[in-house]
Amino acid sequence: MVFIGIMFSIATISISTANPNKQLRGVAESFITNASHFREVAIAGGLPVGIYLEPPQWQEDTSAPVWQIRWYKLEPVVVQPTEEELEQRAAVSGTASLLDAPPKVVDTWVEVEGVPDAGIIEQTLIEIKVDETVVEFGREPPEAIVPQIVFNPTGEVTQFEIILNHDDDSDLQETILIDEWGDVIWKEEAEILKEIEERQ
Repeated sequence: MVFIGIMFSIATISISTANPNKQLRGVAESFITNASHFREVAIAGGLPVGIYLEPPQWQEDTSAPVWQIRWYKLEPVVVQPTEEELEQRAAVSGTASLLDAPPKVVDTWVEVEGVPDAGIIEQTLIEIKVDETVVEFGREPPEAIVPQIVFNPTGEVTQFEIILNHDDDSDLQETILIDEWGDVIWKEEAEILKEIEERQ
């Protein structure tokens, strides 16, 4: 993780003053690195890992409206009974002790701390398709955090396509998607490499 952090720091610095094309490619490269890493984490750790994309309108800090990419693990979390649950128990049994309402273990999406920033800049526009359907982002965030994309321990991944654009140049586009093998790929880069391979 430390090595990845250093690499992302270098990438973020290098794309901050670059032209729009290089900026978008930097975002795509950073995302691919993170996604590939967390796919392996899900398989090795036996716990699903999810990607949660937050559009600018969901951000608390509106001074720099940018997309945020957050990573979550689905982990078992011990949940203590609420006051309401204790009161309900008390109304039925005449007591309100914790023994009457033991804690529950609930699978919960917990954010992974220390993940390097994806290098997304203010001019980045993002469109996400899940199972070929465009995800609509409203003005308000959902009450519960549920990742739009999930990497499962079995190696299966939510079929998705993320399209990156730059608002200074509508012709610029970088596409990240899942291939037939379940790998996260950078479409434009894969096409360039295929052309080079065919020429050779």
